[in-house]
Amino acid sequence: MIDLHVHSTMSDGTYTPSQLIKLAKDKGLKAIALTDHDTIYGNKEAREAAKKYDMEFIHGMELSLNYNNHQIHVVALGFDEENKAFKDFYHELRQKKQSSIVSVIDYLQKSRIRYFSRKNVEPFIAGGALDKYAILRYLVSDKSKAGDIQYLWDRYIDPAFNNLNLKITENPKAEDAIQAMKKAGAVTSLAHFHKK
Repeated sequence: MIDLHVHSTMSDGTYTPSQLIKLAKDKGLKAIALTDHDTIYGNKEAREAAKKYDMEFIHGMELSLNYNNHQIHVVALGFDEENKAFKDFYHELRQKKQSSIVSVIDYLQKSRIRYFSRKNVEPFIAGGALDKYAILRYLVSDKSKAGDIQYLWDRYIDPAFNNLNLKITENPKAEDAIQAMKKAGAVTSLAHFHKK
């Protein structure tokens, strides 16, 4: 058995990349792909853990993309992270994601979330970048915000991105992203066609 779509704490998952690999091994999986949202930061840790547990590891990422003014999610698997087309695309992707966070933090501060500030979120940065998942990790750690990851996402982060129209403006065009990923050797597929 294999799992080609899992998330770690580098985006909206519950386990670190190495914990995921151990869990997959304990469950009897033969191969796993880490597909965190819009980041490859956990792939190195997962790859090293997979070697330790003698599992096959596949590079992956779930991309948030703009298709006809709708956000879609596309899973990309098996790409070469050293490929120039991938590096150029990924650099631009991360720049867009990080630049939007200042307005999200401002929005959430104005929503009067207790103790919410950039200073409080910064300790939850992973991969050297302040992004929406750093905000999510902060909200999870703040015991005054009741609820699981999905609740916190739906209650705080999703409304901020919707009201600021960032779901469309910060996402790359699907056609451009998929072309860049294919140049890097990726296999791509729609992540979940049933969601808006």
